[in-house]
Amino acid sequence: MENKAFNVIRSIERLGVTDKGKKRAHARGRSYRAAVQLNDAGRKLLGDMTHAFVRLSDAPPSTKYPAWTVSIKGLSLHFTGKKGAVNLVFVTFPYFPWVKADSIVNLGTYAVALKEELDWQVKLNLWRKILQTEHFHRHLGKFFLHFPLITYRSNRKYSNLHYFATEQHDYVRFHVKYIGNDILLFAEYYDKPASIERIRRDAVIEQIGTVHLEERTDEVIPYFDVLQTGAHLKPLEDDEIIKLRHDMYRISCERRLMEREEIKNE
Repeated sequence: MENKAFNVIRSIERLGVTDKGKKRAHARGRSYRAAVQLNDAGRKLLGDMTHAFVRLSDAPPSTKYPAWTVSIKGLSLHFTGKKGAVNLVFVTFPYFPWVKADSIVNLGTYAVALKEELDWQVKLNLWRKILQTEHFHRHLGKFFLHFPLITYRSNRKYSNLHYFATEQHDYVRFHVKYIGNDILLFAEYYDKPASIERIRRDAVIEQIGTVHLEERTDEVIPYFDVLQTGAHLKPLEDDEIIKLRHDMYRISCERRLMEREEIKNE
């Protein structure tokens, strides 16, 4: 998985959607310290968390794309308490169209080739390959129907797309609603997991807590480890995308730190 993550990051760099020394995903934004209030259901899932580091961000993370043009926003939560930490990363998109790590690698390769290729026939063939990846062409209607258009951060729903096994032998996903200075945290309970490219309507939904933004901070968390889910949640073994994201975020952090050193030495 590490090699696949490296290939995806290399494609992102070649596409030129990042600035040197910056993160490869969801970099531009604001960071906050926050207080956490969880109810009993929230503590069963996340543990006794009392504080959080919150990152509100944009994608893609380049100054070439002003924030007002970016509709896909990220919201990352780093919960801390007496017994460790939990990371949850959310986006303003309700599903993910691809479920295989190899598909993401291939899409990156096709996107780079599209940028560099001049022959229109080759470009058409590359678009054909993109649309055929995991039968994406069959789901274009769903993709455009749910693609976010508004570009502001607040008063929006953010989804964490991955399923986690719980100690109660069911499965849970999370979403949040960011309203004013509060982030309302919800759990979605399911009897069985499904593919992350499915939009489901059969969840039992329960609010499990509130994250209250207290103050902005210049503090930086190197990266949000999406596999750091605490003692009560377990990522699914067959979830290739969460494993790919884990390695992508880690490698991106390492390369970013190296680039900053290069900039200092120039």
